Amino acid sequence: MKIGIDLTDLQSDSATRGIGEVTKQVTNRLLGMLAKNNDVDKVYLFLYKENSKQVIELFDYPDNLEYAVEYYDNSEKKNTFSKKIFSDLFRKRDPRIDQLDVFLNFSLFGILPKTRNQYLVWYDMIPYTMYEVIKQYARSFPANQLKKNKLLMGIGKKITYFKLKKILKSAKHIIAISESTKQDILTMYPRLNKPVDVAFLGVTDLPSKPVINVDIKELPNKPYLLFVGGVDAKRELVQLVKQFENLKQAQHDIQLVFAGKHFSEIDKIPFEDIKEAIKTSQYKRDIITYGYISDEFKAELYKNAFIFVYPTLYEGFGLPLLEAMLNKTLVLTYNNSSLPEVGGKHAFYVDNGFEMASKLDEIFKISDAERKTRINDAYQYAKQFTWDKTAEKFYEILMQSKKSDGIN
Repeated sequence: MKIGIDLTDLQSDSATRGIGEVTKQVTNRLLGMLAKNNDVDKVYLFLYKENSKQVIELFDYPDNLEYAVEYYDNSEKKNTFSKKIFSDLFRKRDPRIDQLDVFLNFSLFGILPKTRNQYLVWYDMIPYTMYEVIKQYARSFPANQLKKNKLLMGIGKKITYFKLKKILKSAKHIIAISESTKQDILTMYPRLNKPVDVAFLGVTDLPSKPVINVDIKELPNKPYLLFVGGVDAKRELVQLVKQFENLKQAQHDIQLVFAGKHFSEIDKIPFEDIKEAIKTSQYKRDIITYGYISDEFKAELYKNAFIFVYPTLYEGFGLPLLEAMLNKTLVLTYNNSSLPEVGGKHAFYVDNGFEMASKLDEIFKISDAERKTRINDAYQYAKQFTWDKTAEKFYEILMQSKKSDGIN
């Protein structure tokens, strides 16, 4: 068997987000499993030439594993509007990939070659289900035109529907990261006629190899609400600031902490509304922003937070919930998509952002004994989600190719 793995999301903004973590953790374990399989002849890692050395060094390679690095044409990475619209029409077969027995693709909108044995990881249906919200915040010329015209918005959403369908149909097998994501696929495309398996993600309290070297920073000096993640349309961070202000007005002496690459400098936050909410807050001295942080410091932020708050309208899995639980931190999030599936009975839930302050006020009042019990129960629960289990499920799915095709 010849196995190919697409790693290009580790060369994009996704490297420091959930998709990058999935790619790193699963690939590192898969390499070890594939090395023990006598039927696997060689593993091919697909990248762009730029920054490839940095990505290759993220992984541990068993001595008995034969592998090679293959490079895409960097021109494929150009993200022009015309390329987005017409990429499906002009997509060519890559003979190197087409001769593989299995091609594992972690990237939803990365290189999607025409190949008969593509195993596609599918994270969520956000591009379609949240199309209007995403375009509302988009700043490009086409997006601005869409925002002004409901007819164009409808046409754009319809195009997205068919593009996602085409991508899904290009796969031999689909690996969804939650039951919620699987049901979204089957509901939207009931006639897809492709196998869809679920591989729950894992979580670890041991830092993965960092993509970027960063310095350890000082921790906040008051009890704090913590948000870790990116700034995008599905995250109601303006509402989080407002609810924090309500708590401050109710005499809670707390701080609000934002951590993630987009928060390196307040003036560089990509969305104007969250930037202005922080800059104009009467409590901005108690709002702390960190840029990209190491896994070590992220663990310290979790462990010392009063609670991790994740105000999101949709998630394919919601990995930060488990990260917080594993670091013995309470969690408050929304009751939608995969979040109740992932958080179970161990997270606190609200139906919308307007309910956050009142729920947080309730949480402040729980006894130390109850807090300790909830934290310990959530910790034991989160320990069940391991990257080893995730990788084992991936391996099981990939090896189905051998059984179905009779590969020797």
